[in-house]
Amino acid sequence: MQAVLDELSDDEPPRPRIMDNLPKIDRYFESDELEEILDALDRGAEEGDEWAATEAATIRKRSPMACKVSLKLLQESPFQPHFIDEMRMEYGIMVRLIHHPDFREGVRALLIDKDNAPQWRPTNPASIGSRDVDAFFVPLPVEEAWRPFDF
Repeated sequence: MQAVLDELSDDEPPRPRIMDNLPKIDRYFESDELEEILDALDRGAEEGDEWAATEAATIRKRSPMACKVSLKLLQESPFQPHFIDEMRMEYGIMVRLIHHPDFREGVRALLIDKDNAPQWRPTNPASIGSRDVDAFFVPLPVEEAWRPFDF
């Protein structure tokens, strides 16, 4: 068995595609603010960077609230002292996201009507304040929190 695996495996794994885009990621995604990231991507697109244009368009198709929550999650995750703390935080965020109107709207647009035209609320990321985003990070009540060792 090992001989077959050795024969089929490469000595060197292929270079990950993301490596080629790291300079662009560093350039366009250096801000912690979604609006600034989109502005940077738009500037790159205006300069002829097709990758930046594609990324900006992709982000704009997503729920602005979910994008802002995801960005904050990337900022907060490194400060979680333990894996369990990270999972507890992410679980709480997901519980709140599935109750947000954008979740239902995304399901409608993608799976039910299949029109791929969700009507996010709000539509403009600038109208989402830090308090709106922070509300997703408030720990759930103890009786609702993720408890990995309860069976």
